[in-house]
Order: sequence, then C-alpha cells, then structure tokens
Amino acid sequence: MKYSLVFSLALLLPSVTLAYDTMAPEVRVFDQEFNQVSSFNALNGSFDGGMDVAVGDVDGDGDDEIVIAAGRSGGPMVQVFQGDGTLIAQWFAYSDSLRTGVKVAVGDLDADGKAEIITGVGAGGGPQVRVFTADGTSKFGSGFFAFDSSFRGGCDVTVGDFNGDGKAEIAAAAGPGGSPHVRVFSRKGKFLGTEFRPFATDNTGGVSLATANVDGGDDDELVMAIQSAGEAWVKTYKNDGSILGEWKSFDDLYSGLAIGAGDLNGDGKDEVAVTPRQSAGPHVLWYKGHGTYTGDNFFAYPEDFRGGLNIATGDIDGDGDLDIVTVPGKNRAAGRVDLVRYVDVDISEQTTRVYEYGELVREFLVSTGITKYPTTLGEFSVQRKIYNKDYKWSYGENHPDNYDIKDVKWNLLFNASDRQYLHYAYWHNDFGKRRSHGCVNIDRINSEWLYNWASIGDPVIVHD
Repeated sequence: MKYSLVFSLALLLPSVTLAYDTMAPEVRVFDQEFNQVSSFNALNGSFDGGMDVAVGDVDGDGDDEIVIAAGRSGGPMVQVFQGDGTLIAQWFAYSDSLRTGVKVAVGDLDADGKAEIITGVGAGGGPQVRVFTADGTSKFGSGFFAFDSSFRGGCDVTVGDFNGDGKAEIAAAAGPGGSPHVRVFSRKGKFLGTEFRPFATDNTGGVSLATANVDGGDDDELVMAIQSAGEAWVKTYKNDGSILGEWKSFDDLYSGLAIGAGDLNGDGKDEVAVTPRQSAGPHVLWYKGHGTYTGDNFFAYPEDFRGGLNIATGDIDGDGDLDIVTVPGKNRAAGRVDLVRYVDVDISEQTTRVYEYGELVREFLVSTGITKYPTTLGEFSVQRKIYNKDYKWSYGENHPDNYDIKDVKWNLLFNASDRQYLHYAYWHNDFGKRRSHGCVNIDRINSEWLYNWASIGDPVIVHD
C-alpha cells in the first residue's frame, strides 16, 4: 500500500538562525506520552560523535536494559546500562583501532531468556556481524560477513522472528556505498535465502532497519528506510517479500532516516517511529505499519539540533508500558552542512569523499599531482563534463614529462586556470599515491560513478 501524504520540514521544524550538529552523548528515556522520565550521559559524557541504541532484557531479570554503541571516531565501544543510567558492562565489539562506529541490535537468539547483543560495523568498515552476551563474551562463533568482505559501507542490524518459526533471526542491511540490499541470517551466520532490495539500485545511501510486529501476527515484519542521501521513504516487508506499507514521511528531506518501532497505543500492533538522520531537527513521527500517520510526534532533543538521532523502545522499568529511548545519532563521517552536495579531495590521504546533505555517500582512493606538478588547493566547482577527452602537454622538446594520452573517459573540469580535471586513469592502478601532473586520477568504477553523479556547479574542495 502506498500513501502520498507527506510532511514538510518547513511546517514540522521551526525556523532557526543557529543550528548545531554535535552534542554530548545524552541518553534520554521517554514514556509513551512522550514525557521525558530520565536521562544520563554515556561514553564518559564527552564524546560528540553520536551513538546507536538498542533495548532488551540482556540479563534475564525481566526489565529491559539499554545498549549503546559509539559512533564514528569513538572506537568500537559498547556499553550496557540499567534504565536509571547505572553502567553494567562495557567492551569493544571489534579491534580498538576501528573508527567507523558500531550499529547494535538486541534479541534472544537461543530462547534462553537472556537477549544477545548483535553488532554491525559502521560505514567505512567491512560488513561484519558479531553476537555477544551482556558482558561482551562472543557467542555462536567469531561472527560473519553479511555481504562481501571487501565492501566498506558497513551494515545495519536488527533481530526478529521474521518467518514465524519461533526462532529469532538476524537481518543485516548494506550501508552507504552499495546498492540497497537486506539479507536474513541464522544466529550463527547462515544465510537463510531471504533477501530484499527495497529501493532503486542507484540509491547508494544504505538502508536503515527496524523490527516490528505491525499486524499482530506470529511473525515479525522488517521495516526499511533510506539511510542517507535520499528521500524519506519507508517500507514494511513480510518475510515472503510482500509489502505491507510504503510511504514518504518528510517531503523535503534528502538526508535519509533513522527508524524504530514499538506498540505505542497498546493495541498489540507496533507503530513505526521515523526521524531525520541528519540536517534536520530531532523530530520523531509515528506511523501505522501500512503508512498512516498516527498524529503522534515529539522532539527528542532541542529543536535546533541537526545531528539526527537513533531510537529504540522497550519496557525499561518493568511497568508493562512502552518506554522510548533516544541517543544523538551523528554516527557517520559528516561533511559540511552548509553545502547540499560536494566533492572533497584530501591530498594528504589521497582520498576523495562525496557528500550529500552532510552525509558521506562515497569514498575512494585517488592519485593527485606529484610534488613537481601539484594539484591546486582551494574551493572550486564542476565547470564542464566531458565524456571523452585526449590529454596532451609539452614542457619542451624531448622533455621526459611530456605526455599524450588518448581517449580518457569521465572528465570533470574543476580548475580551468590550471587545466585540472577529475578523470578516469586507465594507465595505472596505483591509486592512493601521487601520480598525476595536477589532475585527480580515479579508477574506472568510481570515475564513472562520479561523472554520472556530478552536476555543473557542484563544489569541489581540494585540501591537504
């Protein structure tokens, strides 16, 4: 079912003259009437790189605990808290050198009365999924890769009984940089044959995941949303691939969504929580599983916060009512929020990063100018797009640096005065090292992608 009802950010979010996109790692707990009942700081109270959050009974005491994981640059730290903010455990889910952030989910995979903690690597790392007990002990092996191990978009994770067999499964969604792809696995990482491609293949912003029982049946549904660099579309899927709901939640939002789910009104059916991931205020909207807006909404943090949030639900205090937990969600390598889309060329790292609405949508190694012929630093823009071009230059008769290169595809002129382009370089595969005479050399796959993505006027920022 598809609904055309959408909400404009201009109506839902107040106009502000000053916004900010980082804040302290404050965990907030709300009741189902959206009254804040408690809050506490995680990660020593000083980390401002965002967090992910999940809720579940990890110690079997009947009350749900709050599990958080650090966002990008904070190390792969996972912390487990009681509802009052008491720290129960903390540990690293991956090597402490990892700086991609971690995604978390909670679910009882072996029906022993204690939920496991499932982790996925954040954007920029391989799509490795691991399972832990509450104290950080690995369970069911050393983990598995949900997608090709060379993929560097990471993965989102969630847990539910999607096929109605009474056993919980793990669902993983590809992060930014690849096509939208969701796969379902057993607790030990066996692919169960169920997979989804919920959005257009050219949307490379990744997929956000949540588990919900939206129809009150024996099986759970998978809720999927465009994670970044895309419109605010949400879909609810059954395990057999049928779509229960499909809707667009914010009309003029293009930075993707974070989602959660819970039985907000106590009718035995979960509602879906939808909120901007970044570049818009921390506004949470609630929908029925087929896409009807319930009218319920609240701001989880100050209205001028633009870092997005992540959300989870459960019964924190054991009173039988739904509790809602939120954390600041800036858990990706964020770009400049004053530019809608741009190309960032980092000379020191020999890396190009592409951003939309403050979100990193693609990252790849390049070869810029050697010391003798450096790539010019500064802020430029795409001035011309030339599909096929010959490059020829003479520094003098018989000069060893003269060149004459034919049929170079996917050329983007960004610095006309110095004749510098972003372009495909078919004559070498040494990306990550300085090789050019001032242009930015790119491999085949990424140069073609960038050429198709870029528009005349898009900023190109070159820095060291």
